[in-house]
Amino acid sequence: MVQDTAYLFGPYRLYPGRRVLMLEDGAVGLGSRAFDLLVCLVERAGEVVTAEALLQAVWPHSVVDPSSVRVHISSLRKSLSAGDCGQFIRNVPMRGYCFAAPVRRLEVNDPTLPEPGMAAAPVELPAAPAQTQPEAAAPAAPSAPLAAAEPARVPPAPQLLGRERLIPDVVYRLERWRCVTLTGPGGVGKSSLALVCARRLADEHPRLQLKWLNMGAESALTYLQSLLASLPTVSRDAPEPPVVRGGTPMDLDGRVLLLLDNCERLVEPLARLIEDALAARPELLVLVTSREPLRIVGETVAMVPPLAVPDSAHASVETGGLLNPAVQLFLARARERSDRFETRARDLPLVAEICRRLDGLPLAIELAAACSPLLTVRQIAEHLVDPLGLLVQGRRTAPAHQQTLRASLDWSFALLAPLEQELLLRLSELQDWFTLDQACTLIAASRRRQGQAEMTLAVLAECLQGLVLKSVAMAEPSEDRMRYRWSEVMRVYAVERRLQLEAQQESTRGVRRMTLVQGSGVRRGDQSLPA
Repeated sequence: MVQDTAYLFGPYRLYPGRRVLMLEDGAVGLGSRAFDLLVCLVERAGEVVTAEALLQAVWPHSVVDPSSVRVHISSLRKSLSAGDCGQFIRNVPMRGYCFAAPVRRLEVNDPTLPEPGMAAAPVELPAAPAQTQPEAAAPAAPSAPLAAAEPARVPPAPQLLGRERLIPDVVYRLERWRCVTLTGPGGVGKSSLALVCARRLADEHPRLQLKWLNMGAESALTYLQSLLASLPTVSRDAPEPPVVRGGTPMDLDGRVLLLLDNCERLVEPLARLIEDALAARPELLVLVTSREPLRIVGETVAMVPPLAVPDSAHASVETGGLLNPAVQLFLARARERSDRFETRARDLPLVAEICRRLDGLPLAIELAAACSPLLTVRQIAEHLVDPLGLLVQGRRTAPAHQQTLRASLDWSFALLAPLEQELLLRLSELQDWFTLDQACTLIAASRRRQGQAEMTLAVLAECLQGLVLKSVAMAEPSEDRMRYRWSEVMRVYAVERRLQLEAQQESTRGVRRMTLVQGSGVRRGDQSLPA
């Protein structure tokens, strides 16, 4: 029995080994060169293939006029028009061609041509080659069919507190720029804000298509590539559309607003993908949530800050403590978790203290309020000496990295480069604002104690910038220089990790000393270590 491979797209089945293209029960007549072009494009579905690459693949040993590719592509399009499924092969201006339809690959073991209803195990065909996804950022290969990554619906817009000024600003940007990225620390509410703004635009513009994709899903990047490939591109003769539209609002009717959520782990492959898609697809708008910007042409970045918190010493009903959004969020979530929870005036200063110690971070405040069925407000405030151990009762349906405070911080820590992680851990003892010079002095002393080479000022500044861009450190100007600070929950997390690391290192040194003692032939009564 001879094994063969079949590619399925639309109503067609392509068998490269038998050199036949099937439509229903009949074969589609294709010329030899057109067939080779089709195989080359289908095997690289979703990827832009240059005319030079097609010439090399189809005419490897011949000198052929480049217009031959265009002629055969035109013929191939006519042959594929019978399926009435839209345009399969699209031009990408100044770059080449792209096979835009989703493709499935079947491993066929029957030597005869299969019937349309034959059983076969589907294997998803990646829409782009592995080299387009850097190794450090690439997701694992999907083990489920591609359709599993496609969202069934756009999530409902949640009720927001304290974002009255941010919503109009984000909507304003979406009406004038084609790529808007919401950044901020984990748990600050970027996803909720993005959904509210996107839903508002969709309600105001009924012909605006809204699509949502959680980029934290395993096969999300592959699905996104297929989704972008299915959108119409600009014809070669049309001018490339501007990526940025400032000033006058755009006409949003008929456009596609793509909301990409949780993009921080795929920033590298997404940056090129989105920039190319915006240049080739004029109807596309992109709203991104990420802990760091994409840093692409035409991107505008909106920073989502934590909620404002009141001074706990003056938080009361008389001073408007109940109107503070952080306090309102805690009280609302506490009432949702416990029908016995009561809002008492004497608890307001404690609620304000809880919100202040959690830096106004909405996720942390909601996790604290989730303790209300078991603890009083005073007990919650007292137990915040260990926020990582207390704040663990998140929503079961939330993404895994948002179900506990520690999981959210683990997610942020994993995004950092090794030197950025080292900088965070070494500087975690700083509880207040610090300058670059102060950081340099502390890092130098810390490394010197461990016998390590000093970190140059340029490297330290680059690492600190990375921590700010990834929403781990906060920065603000102070007189003639910038100063930096950790959020309290991030600092507590970093101190815990640093102490664990130091304990592991001390344990390792103890094992090494014991090994040296045993290997040096020391007498039983001599307990001194070798020099």
